[in-house]
Amino acid sequence: ENIVEELALGDFVAFSYNPTDTLNEISKSPDESIEELNQIFEIIPDKKIGFFELSWSTSNFVEGDENSQKLFIAKLFDFYAQNESNIEFLTWYRYIDQQPNSCVKEEQKIGDQTITLGGGSSLGTSEHVIERLNQYNCNTGLVDIDQNYKIGWNEFKTQIQMLN
Repeated sequence: ENIVEELALGDFVAFSYNPTDTLNEISKSPDESIEELNQIFEIIPDKKIGFFELSWSTSNFVEGDENSQKLFIAKLFDFYAQNESNIEFLTWYRYIDQQPNSCVKEEQKIGDQTITLGGGSSLGTSEHVIERLNQYNCNTGLVDIDQNYKIGWNEFKTQIQMLN
């Protein structure tokens, strides 16, 4: 019988990030978001960092738009270039937007509680927060639901080509 008494910490520490407040609305500028990503190196100074599911929504429902997504992507690649030796990997959350009705579930489980989305959602309620999370998540793609490339995709592609 083998009993694990000690766990190795591993080669890197992974973080996901989105620029939202507790209501899931975008509350930071692209510059402020990059400042927050830089703080991770202060918190974890001695390990490489993995960034997974980085995102910026283009939904105006949560205060997003295509220009801010494009700007965040440009700044994200600058951030990567400046910190490449400390970054294990970096991934973007979603390639193609999803239909709103596929992201907004009628019922959401939080812990062992089920929240049902009803007609009205007042500020600060679970329904209000879930509604914004789903709107945020559905619109983080670089391509819209009609298969049109957003300006963020053009920025992403340009930045990738400059890396090679």
